[in-house]
Amino acid sequence: MSIIEGASLVAGGFIAGAIAAPDLTRYCRTQSGVVWQSLVAIVFGDYITGLSSVLLAHAVKSSNVSDIVISSVGWVGIIIVLLGAFKINDWNLYSSGLATVNILDTLLGIKVNRALVTSILGLCGSVLGATGILSRLQDFLILLSAVFPPIAGIVIAEYWLVRTWRSDLDSSREADELPEACPTWVPLSLVIWAASAAAGLWLPWGHFAATMAATSTSSLRVYLFALVAVLKSMASQVVIPLDKQYVPVERDNKVVSYKTAYFGKIFVGSPQPQNFSVVFDTGSGHFFLPSKSCSSETCKKHKHFDLDASASGVPIDHKGQPVSAEVAERDEVAISFGTGEVTGDFIQETVCLTEHSGSSGEGLPEDCAKVRVILGKEMTEEPFSSFAFDGVMGLGLASLAVDSTFSVFEQLATKEGAGASDFLPQFAYFLSDRDDVPSEVSFGGHDPRRMASELVWAPVHKPKLGFWQVKVLRVSIGDKPLPLCDDGSCVAIADTGTSLLGAPRQLAQQLHRFLARKVVNEPAENLDCRDFPGPELTFELEGGVRVVMGSKEYSRAAPMKVMTKTQAEQVVCRASLLPVDATPALGSKAFILGEPMLRKYYTAYDWKQKRVGFALAKQPSAPEGSIQHRVLGSPAGPSSASQVHV
Repeated sequence: MSIIEGASLVAGGFIAGAIAAPDLTRYCRTQSGVVWQSLVAIVFGDYITGLSSVLLAHAVKSSNVSDIVISSVGWVGIIIVLLGAFKINDWNLYSSGLATVNILDTLLGIKVNRALVTSILGLCGSVLGATGILSRLQDFLILLSAVFPPIAGIVIAEYWLVRTWRSDLDSSREADELPEACPTWVPLSLVIWAASAAAGLWLPWGHFAATMAATSTSSLRVYLFALVAVLKSMASQVVIPLDKQYVPVERDNKVVSYKTAYFGKIFVGSPQPQNFSVVFDTGSGHFFLPSKSCSSETCKKHKHFDLDASASGVPIDHKGQPVSAEVAERDEVAISFGTGEVTGDFIQETVCLTEHSGSSGEGLPEDCAKVRVILGKEMTEEPFSSFAFDGVMGLGLASLAVDSTFSVFEQLATKEGAGASDFLPQFAYFLSDRDDVPSEVSFGGHDPRRMASELVWAPVHKPKLGFWQVKVLRVSIGDKPLPLCDDGSCVAIADTGTSLLGAPRQLAQQLHRFLARKVVNEPAENLDCRDFPGPELTFELEGGVRVVMGSKEYSRAAPMKVMTKTQAEQVVCRASLLPVDATPALGSKAFILGEPMLRKYYTAYDWKQKRVGFALAKQPSAPEGSIQHRVLGSPAGPSSASQVHV
């Protein structure tokens, strides 16, 4: 016998005893009785007796049990061996009879007398013993060492991890009575057991695999269930690639920087949906599109929603009640989006994340929902005239909207019906740092392919405000903490609709000073300050989250040339910051974690548990596949250095 076979035999025997232990302790009246009987039967019976047997075998230099016992304690030992064998076989026979009765009852619905079955099994065992089966005992025990461990693995996985019947067992234990109904047989468990046992018997190192099968089978069954869950999640997950647009910022007729926007396609109306490009904005709560009735120069640059072309659109008032489209004066609302504003009236309409041509609006697919939409009749020139996207889909929490029925994701996450339970109430945002790889927003979960680390979650602070804001415990530049947040009143908002890093106005000037870097012996021409080293800006958030941004994230690309009165020139790299004014809701210490943070961190937004997840983004090193996206206004070269006289 090899060492592996011996180890497998010992471990398999121990696991077989553990599996049979509930049969032996089923009449114990207390938990302490179960523990005591298990300790005596397993620890004393297996460990101490087994160890003594091994030492005696070495001392006598024989593997024959009779020789060992007679050599050590004489014929009295034979009686002990016989009584021990009788007791062990009595246990085995009792457990085998009980198992056989349960199998016949569960699989075939046949109820038989347990005493009769036990007698028949005992007779069969005696006959097999008389015909020489004991000569094959070692092979039989090795067989058991491969067959029993997977059973233990399945039992452990079912109770602790899969937990299909865990609640029934727990409630019956609390009630001190047997469950009302016993679980039926599970074909998947039998398949896993057979595959694991076969692997233990016939694969190389199979006996060792059988020894470890309790662990491996637990993992296997959990992996299978996890795989099913992942596949269901992937099947219900919608990933939308985002177009990117650069809009130049000019000063003295020179391009000094670029504003950027990311937007993807959604579908509105039925049976022939109309598609629109929208910004997926976590900093707002409403969904708006330009109306067909909007005739301003700003509106003419975008696609318009045509209510007459949709069979599912219904004009409504501010309370959600249907009204006639011919009414001269409709209820209107003015909504601010960043530096702009949209004024419009209301409709209720079907909104889908993917195209479902021919849908009548009944029995909506899981990525569709009935939503109140604002149709813009007036749109300010700034910023809507500069950007190519048509509308904005607010992904702030439902309380950020006038009513939760305006929130697309709230309606997706809470709708009922077929397939709704498969929709995970999460969305996630990936911002690519390459123009030849599209950024993405995923609905119905997050995408591990885009993560270079595990998600770490920070709870949303004051979710009733509607923002994806988290509490900031401290902020530091390099190893120097900033005292502003020492009193615990700072917050940070994860905002996919902001292209800059926002800082409280009272701190912005100080941050500019700390993050500025003098450039020595390097000309300003063709210098990209994002590649010039600088101190790290660190946000320590509630939940153990650390968001660290380096000069690559927070810097303006173009340097600044400072001219003194003596005409000396100093090249300076500086941060690109957005001063954030105080508001009654956010207070005076709010940071905005916009595009600079999103380029470095993959973020996930858990609608149900009200938390934000952060993981290092896994940026691709080369273009991927054939996903089509647009890049508009891509810079032809580096931005020009600005010049300041002091």
